Amino acid sequence: MDRIKDWEKFSKQMVKHINVYAKPQYQSEDKAIDEAGLYSSQECVLAINKYINRYGKGVRGNIEALRDMFKISHYGQIAYEKLSRELGATIYEEPKES
Repeated sequence: MDRIKDWEKFSKQMVKHINVYAKPQYQSEDKAIDEAGLYSSQECVLAINKYINRYGKGVRGNIEALRDMFKISHYGQIAYEKLSRELGATIYEEPKES
């Protein structure tokens, strides 16, 4: 199992999810407002919990169960970015551009 290759494959799927599903759902028609971008890190974590609590219930079908994994990951990324800014910290330093 190659975790990096798995992540890269997942990341490509996540980009498609954001473009096809998340942007149309959370971005205003004039693209001026990104609703999810207005959430606090805590609101993102609450959204993650919503999708975690839905896991395994099978009520919405297999495709939506997979889509929920994207939602959990996407909200996690948004929460990380917001919390990082709130704390003024990051785990790994960004490479310096030369």
